[in-house]
Amino acid sequence: MSSTASQNSAGKNRDLFIALILSGLSLAYFSFWIFHFYPTLINDEYAALDWFYRSWSAGHILPSPHKVFKPYSLALGFLTFGRSPLALELLTALFAAGLVFIFFLTTRQRLDPGFAMLATIMLIFVPDLFDDTVVGNTTVVGAFFLMLGVYFGLEIIDRPERWKRYSIAGFWGGFIRIENCLLAIPLLWWLFPKNRKQILRWVLAPAIIGLSAVIWFAKDWVLNKNFLHAMEIAKWDVTVGSGPPHLGLANALFMFSHFVSLNLSKPFSIFALAAFSAYGWEKRKAFFREPLAVIAALTGLFFLVSFSNGLYPQLRYFIFIEPFLLFYACRVFNRLYLFLKPRKLAWAALALTALISLEYFFWAGHRLWGPELRAMRKESSYQKSTIRLAEYFRPLLKDKKYRLLISDHRDDQLSWLLRELPGQDYLYFQEMLYYKDFQKKDFLAFEPEWICWLADDYHYEPVKEMFAWMGFQDRTELNGYLIQLVTVIGDYRVFRVSKLNPEPPGK
Repeated sequence: MSSTASQNSAGKNRDLFIALILSGLSLAYFSFWIFHFYPTLINDEYAALDWFYRSWSAGHILPSPHKVFKPYSLALGFLTFGRSPLALELLTALFAAGLVFIFFLTTRQRLDPGFAMLATIMLIFVPDLFDDTVVGNTTVVGAFFLMLGVYFGLEIIDRPERWKRYSIAGFWGGFIRIENCLLAIPLLWWLFPKNRKQILRWVLAPAIIGLSAVIWFAKDWVLNKNFLHAMEIAKWDVTVGSGPPHLGLANALFMFSHFVSLNLSKPFSIFALAAFSAYGWEKRKAFFREPLAVIAALTGLFFLVSFSNGLYPQLRYFIFIEPFLLFYACRVFNRLYLFLKPRKLAWAALALTALISLEYFFWAGHRLWGPELRAMRKESSYQKSTIRLAEYFRPLLKDKKYRLLISDHRDDQLSWLLRELPGQDYLYFQEMLYYKDFQKKDFLAFEPEWICWLADDYHYEPVKEMFAWMGFQDRTELNGYLIQLVTVIGDYRVFRVSKLNPEPPGK
């Protein structure tokens, strides 16, 4: 073996070792917080586990009214038989560690080892990654496959015959999060056929990724006999107030920068976005052949257009964007170091790197030890209260179907906890506000029989104002109904609703 080949092999082994160490440390870090706060599983996943169990028990596929199930969540539905969502949360932590692993190997192809390591450590402490991992959000899994696609994309630029691994990564990414279907687009010019023999590859490679989108629509047909079921639910959620239906491009740009700065701080996010602009300018002649540029641009553009047309911007979406921004920032550090080192000024580059990095870590620490941990403690408390609520309702719901007014999505965990019992009829506070404002229908017109009130749970201010009296009134007579506090269970105030003058039987 030549000296150069031996050095390359040693370098690869060293990179793999560093990636494994960083990945292992991140897995321990995320697992610690999962066990510390358990349970905190996101309620969408509770709904999928509940649906899977009920369908399996019924022996046939049940419809999913007002629910959007991801194929990934349905595929993991068997975890419900473990009677605990812990396995799903730990699986998400494993994918988060995988994201750390592949991110280091990807950035290492463009950065010196020290700067690739710095970018990876920054990624581990991104507040979004912590939050999304602990609650078992599929965005973490989607981000792993997106970065895996970038890693394989760097290979196929010079070796197009390696397209299969890229396409498979894109398929699984799209299977988990529909955003990852964007990975199919660069293949249209990366694999543009130079002769007839390459046409099949050019068509097949993006088609494999596009198959995941077909699965998304097909599962809606299988479950609900409606290809557009998920889109109709998303439209309804926007309609009842989950966000402005159309932000417009200017507002979407503002929201985009605002949410990025919540995780990376305003100074660092501006620095990173400027670094991306510099990277794009430097690569302008080969921009569309640079995976770290074009995939990042497509992903950012997708969310920007989605926000401007109705998708409510939430922090979890930005875990797809932030790894790229960290790479761009550390690339500037790396370039500055290489520029100043021959001039005996390496210390100045390292000092500036340390200064900017400390600002980032200070902000990340502030977010993690402040808002993020407070939110996680509250969510953990609410979910533990829901476990107690389920035990309270278990004997009451055993043989009867009631109509319960509860926070939107909080019913998902409650239903999953009571999955051996008949499904209940759930109403949501958010919808009650919508019907009051736009259809002039009082919430009592829907005749809820039980009300489970959490003062600060998935509510917008108008909802809190509409139902604020439930936080302090124990007995209320309203529009011919008696609403009486029955019990307080953890964070819940549980009310029984009955008619003041019910009609005699037979009338």
